[in-house]
Amino acid sequence: MKIKNLLGITISVTILFTSVISGFVSYGSENIKFDDVPEQIRNLYDFSKVECLSDLGEEDLSSLTLKNTDGTYTLLQFDEPIRFYDDVSGTYKFIDNTIVNSSNINYEYENSANTFSCKFSNSFSDGILFEDDKYSVKFTPVSSYTSSSKPVSKIDDENAVVYEDAFGEGIDLKYAFANNGLKENIVIEEYKDFTSYSFVVDLEGLQINDNENSYINLLDEITGEEVLTFAPTFIVDSTGENISYDNCYTIEKISSDKYNITVKLDESFLKDETTQYPCVVDPILFYTGTNSFSGCYATQSGSTVLNNYYQFGSFNGTGECISYIKVLGLNKKRWLNPNNIIEADLKLRDCSSGNYNSGTITCYDSNSILNVNNVTYSQLVSSIISTPKDTVSVSAANIEYSFNITDLMKAWIRDQIGQGGFSYDYGFILRGNSSLVNRKAYKIDPNDIYNAYIAIDFEYDLPIEDGIYKISSYYNQNYMQNNGVSQNVTAPSGTLSNNGKWLISKSQSGRYTIQPYNNSSLYLRYNSSSANTNVIVSTTSSEWYIVQNSNNTYRILPGSQNSANAVTYSSGTIMLNDYLNADSQKWNISPLYTATINDYYDMGYPVYYGETASVSESYLNGYIDAISSRYMQ
Repeated sequence: MKIKNLLGITISVTILFTSVISGFVSYGSENIKFDDVPEQIRNLYDFSKVECLSDLGEEDLSSLTLKNTDGTYTLLQFDEPIRFYDDVSGTYKFIDNTIVNSSNINYEYENSANTFSCKFSNSFSDGILFEDDKYSVKFTPVSSYTSSSKPVSKIDDENAVVYEDAFGEGIDLKYAFANNGLKENIVIEEYKDFTSYSFVVDLEGLQINDNENSYINLLDEITGEEVLTFAPTFIVDSTGENISYDNCYTIEKISSDKYNITVKLDESFLKDETTQYPCVVDPILFYTGTNSFSGCYATQSGSTVLNNYYQFGSFNGTGECISYIKVLGLNKKRWLNPNNIIEADLKLRDCSSGNYNSGTITCYDSNSILNVNNVTYSQLVSSIISTPKDTVSVSAANIEYSFNITDLMKAWIRDQIGQGGFSYDYGFILRGNSSLVNRKAYKIDPNDIYNAYIAIDFEYDLPIEDGIYKISSYYNQNYMQNNGVSQNVTAPSGTLSNNGKWLISKSQSGRYTIQPYNNSSLYLRYNSSSANTNVIVSTTSSEWYIVQNSNNTYRILPGSQNSANAVTYSSGTIMLNDYLNADSQKWNISPLYTATINDYYDMGYPVYYGETASVSESYLNGYIDAISSRYMQ
């Protein structure tokens, strides 16, 4: 600063050199209105304690982070994606499953906004097209009832598309959307003398696995990676209690990219006098690996069931049902400090129907790593660690269950950052008490209202105050160095230069920006949070997590909540790589210096020295410049 208007003024100047702030960087997420959040999410969670939306998670399409009025944060992690990247606008948007009139003249209806589109023709004989920017699946029912079937219709209150009498009078095809796929229901009004339904499936960019099974995987035709799955089919009658899992798919190859897929149903179930019509056959086509947790239930009678529900207690014809759940993707939550997790809860909504009763459901830790796709009842029973994690009482239907899994979540994160704990791949087990009958809870609600989710209350780890720091590798003490705009950041030596000084500032979203101290117009940046990506200096900013390790070093991770990678020293170059708690991924972050300078002016200064005010002003400004120059050095 410069001294002006000297006479009659007393000035106190305080300079804290570790608090040189370049200004907060806002990415706009603080300004997103609650109205932008879909109604089903606002209905799920109590937003009365929420101050604002803190973060949209960017690449993490299944989560939402909220800043609460008490200064804490809540991470909502949903079973399926809630957002998608819109190529047209270049922004992340919330998924909208509303069925609207199609913009394609060859189709009647389509879904509103998702990473995929699904289009419905006027007649089911013209097929249903499911596609994204890389793959497509067109499936056409094989039926002799084309002439008698009715044109496609839309049910607004159910947000569904219906082809009435598609497989004959009283057998309808009904379609609705999950956030990560398409639900197809075959609705059978009364018993018919045929029990199989076929579809011709045309694939683009995909190939089908050759195994006839309870489910079908569609693979990338080049890489062989699983992309989409036809989930196992089950039948449920109108009571909601009678369910058959004894159904399967058969596959007939027609050409290189065309197949005939037949759903074969449990004839004995359909004929059984206790089965009450109408019955619903419920397969679903969904993207593999898009869920943030995966679950099933195993029946005492020998079935492993992956459908829209978790089941507990005894059920008609199946014996006891036990549910098994794994939280996925916690390797991408290494920015969390387990010591700062306040509480973590699994939230489920009861959807029991028919003859159910009261009881309890208990959450247990598992001592085995089991496969969700084929885990057995006996495996779950033998894997239960007897000390319960939490128990909830179950009475009326349509109530929320909340299971406290805080200890499990902390242990899973500790394992991911190399500080003890155990792998989240063990999962956990939900089991009803011996008197519980006919209880189930939504995994994915057919109406997208009561989907399962996990709420993690936490505080951000903000161990670094705003200021100027030197950042050195714990591995060899070399200093991180700025090499100029768009250049890779390096750590060439243990000698500190001006290029090795960094300005670290807290951002509004609970993370940090890191800038070269000798050029505040630049930022430490990652172009991608993927592994083997160079860290650079750029005029475009990035946000970072800086989290303290148990040995008082720090891990530095991209501000995206979907990153498993951290800043890593690699032969002198600074890169992002999978965080494995290695010394090369730990950093010493130390303040350069701290100084407080108080400069007081006595109004008698020019009188004492016999000077004019302008001369005194010039001398004082010279002293201030000299002090600033010395501390800058």
